[in-house]
Amino acid sequence: MIAFIIFQLLYSAQNTKVSQPNITTYSEVIPSSNFSNKVRQTKQFGYTKQYFRIDCRYPGVFAVSLKEIFENNTEQSADLNGLEIEETQFGTFSGCYSTQRNIGINFNLQLQLEQLLTQPWMHFTDLATADNKFKAYIVRNDYSIFQIDISTALGEISLHPKNQSFNNLLIHNTSMVDQFYMPHPYLIDDEGSNKIYAITELGGVSFTTEGSIGDAKMESEEIQLRRHIYSVHKNSRAQIIIIACGSEGIDLYDIQNNGKIKHRAQLTPEQLGIEDGIIIDVDSNDDETKIYLLDSEFGLYIYDISDLNNITQVMSVLLPNTKTFDHYQNTFFLIAKTNTQLYYAVEIFVDFQTKSYYYNNLYIDEMIINNVNVFEHYAVLIGDDGHKIIYHSIYNKFINPAVKHQTYFQEENLLKIKEYDFSKFYNSSNRIMVGIAKHAFKYIEISFEDPKITCQSNEVVQKSYVVTLNSTQCENKTTHADHSPYSLCQLTHSFVYQSEYNPGNKSVYASYTITIYALVVGIIWLVIVISYLYKKWAYKLEFLKWRKQKLIVTQPFNSELEMPNQNN
Repeated sequence: MIAFIIFQLLYSAQNTKVSQPNITTYSEVIPSSNFSNKVRQTKQFGYTKQYFRIDCRYPGVFAVSLKEIFENNTEQSADLNGLEIEETQFGTFSGCYSTQRNIGINFNLQLQLEQLLTQPWMHFTDLATADNKFKAYIVRNDYSIFQIDISTALGEISLHPKNQSFNNLLIHNTSMVDQFYMPHPYLIDDEGSNKIYAITELGGVSFTTEGSIGDAKMESEEIQLRRHIYSVHKNSRAQIIIIACGSEGIDLYDIQNNGKIKHRAQLTPEQLGIEDGIIIDVDSNDDETKIYLLDSEFGLYIYDISDLNNITQVMSVLLPNTKTFDHYQNTFFLIAKTNTQLYYAVEIFVDFQTKSYYYNNLYIDEMIINNVNVFEHYAVLIGDDGHKIIYHSIYNKFINPAVKHQTYFQEENLLKIKEYDFSKFYNSSNRIMVGIAKHAFKYIEISFEDPKITCQSNEVVQKSYVVTLNSTQCENKTTHADHSPYSLCQLTHSFVYQSEYNPGNKSVYASYTITIYALVVGIIWLVIVISYLYKKWAYKLEFLKWRKQKLIVTQPFNSELEMPNQNN
């Protein structure tokens, strides 16, 4: 099956220019160091921050390889696996070992919402956030909006007791929608105007995030009636909303200064250069220059929107049977399916200057992949009930498959994941993700562990090591203004690790040693004395014991002899 997918990717690549990466390697040497540590203490250091006397940082380090160097210049790997690292905790390990980067889930909260689903056909469809108001909004498929309060104390969420419906503000024209139409309202948040927009095929509304949802005034928005809406996207800088409408193309809306939205234009698939196209997903970049449209049959199309009155096609990434996509900068994830209905995800590097692209990674699992959400450092592949968090944007030839890390979590019928930005209020490198499932709200905090070196010892040792770092950033790459994902920084750092006793505790160690010595000597002398006394007095003790036993045996006979004498 994997071979078939690869053939399908190669076949689709024949229709456009595919990049053949030219690899560039920049080598740098970090000045050698000497690290010391106290016996029975553990120290960790990495290279993404300043540690010890390493006065340089390499925030792009994504993999490390550590080797111990012996006196005869032979080498031995000090890269330990998970089980070997666990064994170091038993106190028998002395030296240093490396650990690779990973994504950890600090806590995973779930707010069950079944009590809000009063009919069997009800479920939730989308969410939006008001990060600066510590709120999230979720919408049900009967056009009711609910509010989730996110406490300023991380890890606390609660359902607001009130909700509001906007059903009466929609135009219920059944002739305009598909005969198999299932309501799927979408939510868009706009922090600039502190507004939330709810958009459907039958119209739309907006409301402010200043108060609670129960007191919010729903304002009707002029949304064009469409047969089917597949996706809704907002470009914050350009202040436009783009709606993917399937065979009807896309709708462009301007967000005006007062927060109201105004229809700018409709562009049909034919106007977009996609014959018989069905636009099912939409996204854009942050510099107001490009929008990305996904056609269900042919793949991804990229357009220049520098002039919204003259949108032109730049390039395309042809891939059949696509379902959805997401991106961060030049890294795209497309979800597609084979002719046997097997869904898979493809990570793609796109070069807009050369109008070329490269299939970097293929993700095909036992899980069904329904959706993908891509963020700055990681992506979330969403399945039916199992989902995984992965790193992205590293050229596949630069990473040993054995050190690739994937973090899994579970939630039935998960639809969407969104980052909740709390950086304005808390200084932390962790990330908060909020998600909506058909019957629940998710709140997940994840942490990023960078590659690092750990040193520990239960005895005095001195060892030499050399570490090789693979990084996306370094001084030489910056000097050459190289931003290619196919260029690698390879850094080498040698260091000597030694463990020693704490100088301030020498008197304590000495007193312990003297005490233990005195106890041992005392015990030895006590054993000698006891042995001497036993040898000297043992026969007397045996005689006394024998005499006592004899008296006990002869006592009845002696009593009979005494009785006649008393009668006389």
